[in-house]
Amino acid sequence: MKKIFLFLCGWILVLLCFVACGGDDESELTIEVTSVRLSQTKLILTVGESHSLTAKVLPENATDKNVTWKSSDTSIATVSSSGVVKAVGAGTATITATAGGKSATCQVTVEENVVEVTAVTLSSTELSLTVGESHSLTAKVLPENATDKDVTWKSSDTSIATVSSSGAVKAIGAGAATITATAGGKSATCQVTVKQKGGGVDASIGPWGENDIYEGTVN
Repeated sequence: MKKIFLFLCGWILVLLCFVACGGDDESELTIEVTSVRLSQTKLILTVGESHSLTAKVLPENATDKNVTWKSSDTSIATVSSSGVVKAVGAGTATITATAGGKSATCQVTVEENVVEVTAVTLSSTELSLTVGESHSLTAKVLPENATDKDVTWKSSDTSIATVSSSGAVKAIGAGAATITATAGGKSATCQVTVKQKGGGVDASIGPWGENDIYEGTVN
């Protein structure tokens, strides 16, 4: 009987030990992440700029608080393992921070780094042409690294002089016209005087003589 009693006591001790160990496991249960929050949910950057995002994982005592970062389009914005966002190209990308199966996002809009046009200059500011003649004007847009260097051309009177999209001026009829080149909101002008073949501005007057006086612009 005594041996049986001791045997039973031994088993009871083993069971108690098992229960105690089980209790320790209960105290070490995983605490799941309930949400992830970002310091910002929207960002507007220009190409080349950077911005640091921070992620807050809840609850504070969550077991796995490791955060991974990802960009939906690395040609627009990249993100480092610490949440530093860098603007690469114009467009929109989504930055996602994930921890414990939960995520938060930040919409990043990247804009071009605009360099404004400060001035437009022309190769000539005055031209004297005969009907039928042509002359090419060239426009220089400053600064050299201006974002919008597209030049548009316009004539004040196409019955006197026309201008092409590349700056080629053609004399159509006697008179005076202004050619304007515009880029990025800045403009430059060239005054064009057109004469009839073998004569002055007005063919009805006839060719100018030595003592004739013409008030206008002649190169």
